[in-house]
Amino acid sequence: MRLKGGLGLVLLAVFLSAQGDIVLALAVGRVRVAVWPWILAEPLFYLALTLLFAHLYVWVQTLRRLALSVAVPCTALSYLLNSLLSSWELSEPVGSRHWAGLCLIALGVGLIAVDSSSEQSRLE
Repeated sequence: MRLKGGLGLVLLAVFLSAQGDIVLALAVGRVRVAVWPWILAEPLFYLALTLLFAHLYVWVQTLRRLALSVAVPCTALSYLLNSLLSSWELSEPVGSRHWAGLCLIALGVGLIAVDSSSEQSRLE
């Protein structure tokens, strides 16, 4: 399985998922009454669905190129990206312990990616 192209797809999938989550949160925030069925009248809801369906398509392509044991842990980067985007786009407060935990997650993902890369090099 090709690692480099697969990691790019993982990052794209993570971005689409995180941005879809943010847009969905914005859509739900605009609906002032019970969410269902009124959310169907909110245009941002459809943008969120589009982003999340795009994520699903990219994820399927990712799984064609990367081992599941590498791809799934890399999706933990979505925690980091969701926190960054919610802080910037939704003005949600994110504390220092939260950031410290996110750094540990990023470190773990980096270790998996480096280990997978070196293992791929040995196989070639």
